[in-house]
Amino acid sequence: MLAKVPGKRGDGRSSFSSLAKYIGNERDHIEPVTGEVTRRDVSMETNCVSLDTAWSEMWAVSGQNPRVKDPVYHVVLAWQPGEVPTDKQAFEAARAAMKAVGMEGHQYVAAMHRDREHHHVHLMVNRVDPETYRAVYPDRDYFKLDQCMREVELAQEWRHSVGPYAVHERDRKKVVDWAKSSAQEWRQEKVDRRVEKTPTKARQMEAMTGNESLATYAQGEPKKAALHALKAPGADWQRFHASLAEHGLGIQPKGQGFAIHSLGDPQQTPIKASTMAQELGAGKLQKQLGPFQERAPERVANPPKITYNENRPKRDLAQREDLREQRAQERLDLRDRYRSYAAEWREAKSPARVAMYEQQRAERAELIDRHRSTRDIVRRSGLPSVEKKALYSVAALNAASEREALNDAIKMQREAFRSERPNSYRDWTVGRAQEGDRAAISQVRGWAYTDKRDANLMRREEAAGKRGPHLGTESSQDLDPAKPRRITERVSWSVDRKTGAVDYQVDRKAAFRDQGPRLAFNGDSARNHDAIEMGLRLASEKFGKIKVYGNDDAFADVTLMVAVERDLDVRFSDPKLESRRQEMVQAKRDQLYAQERATASPRKPEVALPPMTAAQREAALKAPEPTINRELVEAAAVERVVAAYRTQQEQVRQEQLGPRPDPEVGGFIEKMRARKAADKWDLNHVAHQEQLSMQVDGYREKMRGDDPKAVAFREDAWTKAKSAHAVIHAEWRSNQVRATSEIAGDAAAERAARVAKIKGLESTRTQQEAERVVVQGNLSDTQRKKNPGDASAFDIDL
Repeated sequence: MLAKVPGKRGDGRSSFSSLAKYIGNERDHIEPVTGEVTRRDVSMETNCVSLDTAWSEMWAVSGQNPRVKDPVYHVVLAWQPGEVPTDKQAFEAARAAMKAVGMEGHQYVAAMHRDREHHHVHLMVNRVDPETYRAVYPDRDYFKLDQCMREVELAQEWRHSVGPYAVHERDRKKVVDWAKSSAQEWRQEKVDRRVEKTPTKARQMEAMTGNESLATYAQGEPKKAALHALKAPGADWQRFHASLAEHGLGIQPKGQGFAIHSLGDPQQTPIKASTMAQELGAGKLQKQLGPFQERAPERVANPPKITYNENRPKRDLAQREDLREQRAQERLDLRDRYRSYAAEWREAKSPARVAMYEQQRAERAELIDRHRSTRDIVRRSGLPSVEKKALYSVAALNAASEREALNDAIKMQREAFRSERPNSYRDWTVGRAQEGDRAAISQVRGWAYTDKRDANLMRREEAAGKRGPHLGTESSQDLDPAKPRRITERVSWSVDRKTGAVDYQVDRKAAFRDQGPRLAFNGDSARNHDAIEMGLRLASEKFGKIKVYGNDDAFADVTLMVAVERDLDVRFSDPKLESRRQEMVQAKRDQLYAQERATASPRKPEVALPPMTAAQREAALKAPEPTINRELVEAAAVERVVAAYRTQQEQVRQEQLGPRPDPEVGGFIEKMRARKAADKWDLNHVAHQEQLSMQVDGYREKMRGDDPKAVAFREDAWTKAKSAHAVIHAEWRSNQVRATSEIAGDAAAERAARVAKIKGLESTRTQQEAERVVVQGNLSDTQRKKNPGDASAFDIDL
């Protein structure tokens, strides 16, 4: 919480009436639970007779002490963004603030405003006591109120803001005391931070945004250069101007003194020169350098080495300047993107309102026309006048009912329209962080560092991460988490909305946490080979050489084993661990080679193939001889690689474009914005497709051209194609020979069968002849026995 006493009026006299009117006016109200925005009266509390007469009662009491010229005391108590106090808590804080500045029991009016990103309460108090008529002059109220805010934060459990007072833990109890334990510590911190004094508004800006103010920037390196220029021999105004210009600053007279302003951003509010350093006061400067001289144009030839950037995070000044500049530029771009979003949202609001009002007018006109049509039907019905009057009455009643329902619907539409607001910068940034935007993650981490409670949480988590197993680097840079990405389909991630750390999961199980300088594992994931593999892949890209930390050597041994077993291209910064990795990799290669040789078997004899069918023989003999053409092979290979290149580029461009906005989701303004965004997306998509076509055509020409890599690619494709063709051609030749051989074998077998058949017939005939001769001889002998004298007769008969 922060307490601020706004500045007084220029004439030194404030008004109870005008201030009461300001803090009590109707405002937008954000519901703490639902987030709905409505226009209504603010919540107020007073100890006067009534809120309407409170200002006049205060004026009457203050008039009893004519010596008091300005009896109005105005304080604003603001909670941090995201904190939603109840009205009761807000008014309790207001009464505590009154007590802190010695105005307990005075007349007051407190009004709770919820129309900003940070909820705040306005407190108007009468400095004149209503009983004694004595006035309270609150001296050092800034410190008293800051101490009160720490006490309220403890009592109501809010985050602790940065201020002169802080919460300390002593004897296991939380107490509020000075942020520094001694004046010596305070002076030492001033020397370390190179801060002499920081204006109130600059401190508030740093506390609320976490970014560096112009005052803090000027009191760093620019102050050193300016004082060095003043102490150098022959110091003059032009050399002094040049020393400031090197850091993007300039000096100009303002009032009775000088002001330091930013050359790169003229919109920045200048600071007093004495705020930068006491030696730069008007009297001291003019005494040493003489009357003020404008900067000579020839001294502006060289651009400044560094300039002030309001989005540079206010962090440890010892960190590398280039990293700070990179973060500052990323956050500046992030702020510009938010401004574009808010401007687009506001631009869509006016046409959306016009469209809504036109639609509502059309609905009202339709209702009127429908009522008139009903009355005309009744008028032309020809019914008696009594019945017509009854029907007119019914029609009017229906019309009034429909009109009332329509008015209610219109009122609800307008309330919903008014409730539509663009997201606050913090909510918008958190949303981008959830999408994996690196600049948004860095900004969320910056906010966490400025918030004491979140910073303590981060320090505890980082301390736990340092003690536990984690992967990191030997560099001392304060790195932000890497841009989240889906390493494989099994990996998912989420961003911590408070600290900006990225939690990775493998198969929906916690794997590791990217805290920026390290990837921290828990007890289970430190033994999970899949989690360690994904961590090694990310750490290799993020850190280069990886440093393995852990309480013992177990995590290092498991990490080394995973890196070797899964053939990960990683390098360890520890020489011993890297030497072990190389030895294990070589041993694995030797083992694989030995296994290949051991398992290699002698050439097996060819196995006889089954005979081909007639259809297979015919197909083998009719199959044309396979041929190969180098131009066709190279062209096909080029088209394949071009298709893969197109797919890759389409994926990259799709990630750049993101999903197409849905014009049918959200309220009036969101739909209007989504419709415009969808049109813009379509145009960008068409443009991207045209660019992609040109890019792919250029890549195709490159792969067809004389580029050495393209020539080597085509030669490799031709070599592989020839090898594949040789196999295909050998198979074709084998099928030809096999079919021809089998056909020839079948023909020979058929001839042999015919010869064998002929030979069998001849043998049968010879046998039959022999048998007949034997039979004939036997018959002759029998006949001669019967007719011994007539042998010739028997021969004749035969």
